[in-house]
Amino acid sequence: MKTILRNSGFLTIVLLIANLFFVSAAFGQATVMTDLLDYPPGATAIITGSGFQAGETVTLLVEHVGDDPLGTDEQYHQPWTVVADGSGNIETSWYVPEDGDALGATFLLTADGSIAHAERTFTDASNFTGATIGAQNTALTYGVGNSTIYAITINRSGNGNLTVGLSIDPSNPLPIGATSTFSVSSVSFTGNTPSSKISNLTISTTNFLNAGSYNFKVKATGGGITIFIDAVLTINKADASVTVNGYTGTYDAAAHGASGSATGVGGVALTGLILGDSFTNVPG
Repeated sequence: MKTILRNSGFLTIVLLIANLFFVSAAFGQATVMTDLLDYPPGATAIITGSGFQAGETVTLLVEHVGDDPLGTDEQYHQPWTVVADGSGNIETSWYVPEDGDALGATFLLTADGSIAHAERTFTDASNFTGATIGAQNTALTYGVGNSTIYAITINRSGNGNLTVGLSIDPSNPLPIGATSTFSVSSVSFTGNTPSSKISNLTISTTNFLNAGSYNFKVKATGGGITIFIDAVLTINKADASVTVNGYTGTYDAAAHGASGSATGVGGVALTGLILGDSFTNVPG
């Protein structure tokens, strides 16, 4: 009887150790992954995992790393559940916020089954890397309504979708007498190519916009950031039309000089034309 008790106690200890081993193994084998290590705002993180119990419910949660796990908008940091398949694998996704909660953040993804626990960290950086604008491609002149084009280049890096909206900054607008249109006001990227796209900004002017240089800015917003691009609209002065006629004739002892006229835009007569002196006794 004593021998049996000793054997039972020994078997109990063995079973406990075995259970602890299997629990530890299950805990250590579970993994959770994201398809990328970094995402731009508005992207979707694809999440996969393995090593969970077949058919069990797995709870997932994405939080900010640091002192403020819920960030600026806690709706994105609530737990959700998925059911593991017959092999203990899971697949789900998480939307990366566009409203500023995610930009520049480091996230901790956790996945918890009945026994297993797995973690994964990833980041959110904007893939909108910059925007540039070329010079106006056509010279504009006062008094002549015309248009000119500026090529705006939008640059991005990495994978994921990106949409950049273009507009004239209302705080730094075009002058009165100038209007604008964009060939593409919402520049969109998908996948990982191309790395840049161009939208043409056309500015049209009326004939009464005075000559001069006018500073304005283009506003480009996307990927959780806004970039302001400095640009200049130049209107050149109009040339005057000047006619000068010298005097030719028989000497008559009278004073004679040149005659002429000067007109500006629209045939408007200009004052101040100096034609020189008049002469009476000129040899020849």
